[in-house]
Amino acid sequence: MRQPGERASILNCAAVAFLLQKTLEQLKLKCFPKVSGSKGIQVYIPLSTATTYDATQPFARALAELLARECPKLAITAMAKPARQGKVFIDWSQNAGHKTTVSVYSLRAKDERPYVSMPVTWKELERAVKKGDSQDLYFEPDRALERLERTGDLFADVLPPPSRAARSQTGHGRFVIQKHAASHFHYDFRLEMHGALKSWAVPKGMPYSRAEKRVAMATEDHPLAYLEFEGAIPKGQYGGGTVMVWDIGDYELIDGDYYKGKLRFSLQGKKLQGEWVLARTGDPRGNKWLLIKVGSAMKPLRPKRGGCLGAYWPQHGTNRCSRRRRVAKAIEPRHDG
Repeated sequence: MRQPGERASILNCAAVAFLLQKTLEQLKLKCFPKVSGSKGIQVYIPLSTATTYDATQPFARALAELLARECPKLAITAMAKPARQGKVFIDWSQNAGHKTTVSVYSLRAKDERPYVSMPVTWKELERAVKKGDSQDLYFEPDRALERLERTGDLFADVLPPPSRAARSQTGHGRFVIQKHAASHFHYDFRLEMHGALKSWAVPKGMPYSRAEKRVAMATEDHPLAYLEFEGAIPKGQYGGGTVMVWDIGDYELIDGDYYKGKLRFSLQGKKLQGEWVLARTGDPRGNKWLLIKVGSAMKPLRPKRGGCLGAYWPQHGTNRCSRRRRVAKAIEPRHDG
C-alpha cells in the first residue's frame, strides 16, 4: 500500500509502484496495481501456495525498506506523518490479519461524489505519469461501471474465491479441545485463525449453562500441525504430561475480532454444539479472557469411566490418570500452554 504525504500525489505513488514492479520482476513475481479511490495505490502479488502473515509481512517490510534506502527522496517507511512530507509512505504493515484494506470496487467517500477503488493496468499508470495528469486514475461510479463492462474484472485471477485451506482467514476454521494432564490439569482450547492455532488454557473446562463463565488464559499460538496432536510429553520437558483430543470440529466466527479482544463463535464438534464468547478482561495487553456460554444452554458432558476419556480423567485434583495405557511418545513444540 502506498500513501503520499503532504506535497505528494497519486502520481508519486505510481512512480514508487513501478520501482516495486521492477524489483518483483527480478524475483520472478507478477504483481497487479489498484488505485485506492483516494490518493494511494495498492500492489497485489498472487500466491500459488498457502502461506501466513508471518511470512508475507517480513517480505513486504524488506521490500519497502530496500526501496526507501535506494530512493530516500521519494519513498519512506516511517509512519510518522511529519516525516512523510513530499514522499510516498510504503505501508508494509498492512500484511496482517488485524489490518483492513479497502476492497476492490469499494466506494471511497472522499469528495462530494465517491470514487471507486479500481484495478488498473501498468500501461494506464505509465500514461498518467507521462501526461502528468492524475484524473485518469480517479473513477466515479458511472465511469467505473462502464470501464468494468469494457475491460472485465482485472482482478479475477488475483483474488480467487477462498478455498477450504483459507477458511480460517475468512471467519471459518477448525477447532480442537485437548485435555492436558500437565503439572496442573486443564483443557487447551484452540481456534484455527490467521494461519495458526490461537490458544487458551481453560482450567475448569467449557461452560454449558447460559451466561456461565470460565477463566481462559491466552497462550502462545501453536502450529496447525498441533490440531490433532495426542501423546505423552516426557516428564521434565515443558508441558510434560498426557495430551489427548477431547473434541474437534469446525467453528464459524459470528462476530468480533481477536485483536480487539472479543470473539463470538459457534462450534460444530463431535461433542460440542452451540455458541460461545471469548472476551479479554482487564489490561488489553493481558492474557486473561473469559469463556462465556451464550445462546441455548447445553447439557453438561460427563467423562466416561473406563473408556478412552476415563483412562485419562484426573483423580483427586491431580494429574495422575485412573489407569495406564500405551501412548506414542511425542515432543511438544515449546509453546506456552
